[in-house]
Amino acid sequence: MFKDILEGLLKRVDGSLAAFLAGSDGLIVEQCCRESHDGLDLEQIAADCTQLIRNSSGVLDDLAEVALSGTNQRLILRLLAGSYFVVLIISGSAMAGRARYELLKLQSSLEAEIAG
Repeated sequence: MFKDILEGLLKRVDGSLAAFLAGSDGLIVEQCCRESHDGLDLEQIAADCTQLIRNSSGVLDDLAEVALSGTNQRLILRLLAGSYFVVLIISGSAMAGRARYELLKLQSSLEAEIAG
């Protein structure tokens, strides 16, 4: 079911490259990539996101979302219940607002599947 949710996300967000669901341990539960993902190392990204969440928790008690922008790509991370998070990676020219909105919309679906 997670695969279907992530594939739907990639279809709804133009310029999306990859999406994954991971646990607080940094291990990917499910991932979905487009062919144009430019060889992204999703396992390394998940590990780095886990460290970012741990480091940020001391700054913000109620951290919900993190967005990082590079020259060619953007990463949007949304925290979920049950110590999980979802990440969407989009091209630098993609609409970040739309990506953030779509992540927020599917948050409840993912959390329901996790609680399962």
